[in-house]
Amino acid sequence: NSDGNRKLDALANGESKWTRHESWLSELGICGWEGIKCHPNPNDGDDSDHNGNSDGDVSRIEMRKNNIHGLIPSEIYRTLPRLEYADMSDNGFTGTISIEIGRLKQLQQLNFTANRIGGSLPNEIGGMSSLEVLHLAENLVGESIPEAVGSLLKLRDLDLSGNNLKGTIPYSMGVLEDLIS
Repeated sequence: NSDGNRKLDALANGESKWTRHESWLSELGICGWEGIKCHPNPNDGDDSDHNGNSDGDVSRIEMRKNNIHGLIPSEIYRTLPRLEYADMSDNGFTGTISIEIGRLKQLQQLNFTANRIGGSLPNEIGGMSSLEVLHLAENLVGESIPEAVGSLLKLRDLDLSGNNLKGTIPYSMGVLEDLIS
């Protein structure tokens, strides 16, 4: 979209303060960008990462401690259906977690620790059926933990510390047999 292109143009022109953004907006496809990994290309016949010269299905976003500020890009929810791992901790993300987060059915690990994310956790978080690790510590998340967290049957590690949560722990979390931390 044009808004996304403007943001990327600002990055390319050095206006951004990202510390690591090698190959962003280069001739390489998204799979060759710093912090992005893609699923193996079935046409390559092996288990290596997807060829960085072409776009593919993103599997990992690793942008920890990268001085990124602003809203969480909505494209993460809409255009990355095969995303399995996202670590964008220790940045300056603001805004809220979108109700579209439930679209990330293959996401196994989400880490947004130490940002400035506010609002409440949406019930749609319960649609993330593959989620094993959810770290949202040290943010501004408020309200209560939604009952829908009890639908995350694969969840084993949950960290919501250092937020503005209120209320009690949902009874529905009692069925999370894999939850150890």
